[in-house]
Amino acid sequence: YADCAAPLRARGWSFEFVFAADPGHRALLDELEVLRRNGEPVRILEAAHPVGDAALLRAALPHLRGRTVLILPAYRRVEPDGLPALVDRVLAGAEVVLARRWPRKDGPLNRLQNRALHVLINALLRVQLNDVACGVRALPRGMLEQIPVYGDNARFIGVIAARLGFRVEEIPIPQHQADVRAHLHPPGTYLRRLVDIVGLFFVLRFTQKPLRFFGLIGAVLAFAGVAILGVLFVQKLGGASIAA
Repeated sequence: YADCAAPLRARGWSFEFVFAADPGHRALLDELEVLRRNGEPVRILEAAHPVGDAALLRAALPHLRGRTVLILPAYRRVEPDGLPALVDRVLAGAEVVLARRWPRKDGPLNRLQNRALHVLINALLRVQLNDVACGVRALPRGMLEQIPVYGDNARFIGVIAARLGFRVEEIPIPQHQADVRAHLHPPGTYLRRLVDIVGLFFVLRFTQKPLRFFGLIGAVLAFAGVAILGVLFVQKLGGASIAA
């Protein structure tokens, strides 16, 4: 809070931080309560049971009072001095602004993972973004209300917005030193991310026109059935028995 509030306060802006967390982070919420009692512009929301980031974001949305929303992950990604640049772009009329960690300071493993993620996103969703995993975003509150966020898709707000036709911008911000470490996850984490992306593909491509997907499957099966019947018909004309 201290690091991120400083550059915003230096610009003379009026702001409020809304922290949303589940009960597993009660100790951190207690520390934030001290800030609130000391007069800092901090509001605290605690979920009744463990939920994902998307649910926390939806729960926090009715409590947001500012016109511009700056979404920060629970871990350091970019240098705080770059945050006002995101807000400036929103105030200038941008619809969705994403932070891109640039220049990247981390090692080849992280860069390889990042590259693989964006190759997959581009192949399935046709969205040209460079740092979906950063998680630092700014947008007007009204815009956030229009973007459907559910499940574990909070990290893909920029992707969803781009697919819905909103103008999405990326602004390079120096990577935070705390983020310069190897992000190696268990295999299950990568599998869940793959499932998230594939699920997002189907939702964004076929929710409004489901026949484009199910009709294609039906057409393929119908063609296969007609082909089999054609083969059996030709065999029958040739005098072959088609009985088992």
